[in-house]
Order: sequence, then structure tokens, then C-alpha cells
Amino acid sequence: MRTTPLGRAEIEEILPHRDPFLFLDEVVELEPGLRVVARKRIREDEWYLAGHFPGRPIMPGVLLVGAMAQTGAVAVLARKASRNNVTINAILPGPFDTDRLRGVGKAEAEKRGITPDQVFAERAKQNPAGRFGEPDEFGYACAFLCGAKAGYITGQNILLDGGAFPGTL
Repeated sequence: MRTTPLGRAEIEEILPHRDPFLFLDEVVELEPGLRVVARKRIREDEWYLAGHFPGRPIMPGVLLVGAMAQTGAVAVLARKASRNNVTINAILPGPFDTDRLRGVGKAEAEKRGITPDQVFAERAKQNPAGRFGEPDEFGYACAFLCGAKAGYITGQNILLDGGAFPGTL
């Protein structure tokens, strides 16, 4: 049984968190006590991006963990009891070829007096994969991790960064 997607107001009925510490924008799928798929859209004006790696902003890991916990809490609290098979994982993306990345690159190019293509080439070269991720690659990873065939994967941080992180999690 899957319930109807939940918007921000419905999430606030389940969780006590409020802005700026409510890290879920919507619940896409919910099987109370079993599984949940939630989404957070990261906007360019998010308060934490200004100081977290300026010029290459990312959502801080501690906030990603908070979003994961809130997602799991929705699954558990939606039924008011914990059950087996609730999986909570995080996808930790590196740079992906998105409108946001292009906007940040364009602004950097204007500041430095070079072309956006030069900025993108420099940044891509810094990544061991030599390129940015494609949005479809992110989408496929999300679809797999949220699917029934990934039910045995839980409590994991999945790096999608082309090898940029210099270690393992």
C-alpha cells in the first residue's frame, strides 16, 4: 500500500521541525512503517551554502544526516510505530551538470574575466573522472536506491562524485 504524496503542510503535521531545520520539501512515496522516499530541493539561496565551501557550495554532511533522519521519522511516525524494512540512505553528490552549476560557473567566469567554458573545463579537470556528473546518473542512482531491489541496503552514504572524495565512508 502506498499513500498519497505529502506536501510541506502534511510533513509538518508529522514532524515537529520547522524552517530553517525542516529539510524535507515533499514525501514522494510512503508506506507507513516500511519505506519512504522524500525530496529536498537545494536552492542557491539556502542559508548554509554561503559559508560551506564558498565558490563550490554543498549541503553540509550533518544537515544531510538530519534530512535522512527526518525522512526515516516520517516513515515511522506516520504509523506511530517502528517496523522492519525501513531503509535510510544518503546520496552524496559531487558536481553535476545542472543549471545551478552553470549559474555558479558563469558568475565565477565574470569575476575572473574568462569564459564559462574555461571555468567548467578547469573544474571538471579537478575531478578524477575528468567530468561532471550527468543528472540522469543521479536519477538512476536514486531510482535504484529507492526501489524494492535495494531493500537490503540501509544506513549507507553513497558517493556520486566521480571519485572526488579522497577516502571511503
